[in-house]
Amino acid sequence: MDSATAVSTALSAAQRIDKRPFFDQSAGFRSDFQQILESLPHIRMSHVPASDLQSWKRLVRRLQDHGGRVNDNEAKHLITTLAGVLAAYRPESDGEPDLVAVVRPPVLLFVSHAHDDIAIAEEFIDLLKAALPIEPHSIRATSIDGSRLPAGALTADTLRQDVLQSPAFIALITPRSLTSTWVLFEMGARWASGRRLLPLLARMGPKPELPGPMGLVSALSADSVPQLHQIVADVGDILGLKLREPASYAKHLATVARLSSRDND
Repeated sequence: MDSATAVSTALSAAQRIDKRPFFDQSAGFRSDFQQILESLPHIRMSHVPASDLQSWKRLVRRLQDHGGRVNDNEAKHLITTLAGVLAAYRPESDGEPDLVAVVRPPVLLFVSHAHDDIAIAEEFIDLLKAALPIEPHSIRATSIDGSRLPAGALTADTLRQDVLQSPAFIALITPRSLTSTWVLFEMGARWASGRRLLPLLARMGPKPELPGPMGLVSALSADSVPQLHQIVADVGDILGLKLREPASYAKHLATVARLSSRDND
């Protein structure tokens, strides 16, 4: 889904949400939401004034602050979508200095993993796509087709941006990934940003010792079906996406758990 389509979808959702009673309980949310609602037709444009972009970003940040107290998944997903769309605007090097342009769809979920763990990472992403209504291009996983870096992207700059800006971040931690410079860089950057980080352990044994500050972050185990279900639900909650029926992704849960067992190392 490109940015224009994402905003059109957001506009339809916003018009439904605007009529819901929860707004009566949050005057600040309602005021900011009304301004975003009026701005949506302009946000869908491929080029916007930089001053407008900054104004919209401030509104969305305030909506995110309010949204933590609003129990409405569609509203949360709308806010996450808008934040991602606005993050995709970039200055044009040869354009007018006060204009910015949309260059790519937003990344909603970053999955940090070692290339040698591609089998687990690929099946885990299949699980996410089966359990949640999320598009492959909304996931950044550098070894997985459909979720790789865009052609021509500057690797370090693009990864840094995705690591810091994606609403959800999962670190697939295995004995191999703990020796990967890129995985350690991604985890360290995310941890330093103060944004939520979801560690997922695979092939690590019953009581693994994680290095540095990662040892202070609560981790889940990929060889446990209940814990896999929990991390998928956590991603859905962060992104405001509703879980599909368990039967539609039960096979993926079992496969990821089997691949993540220490016996498969």
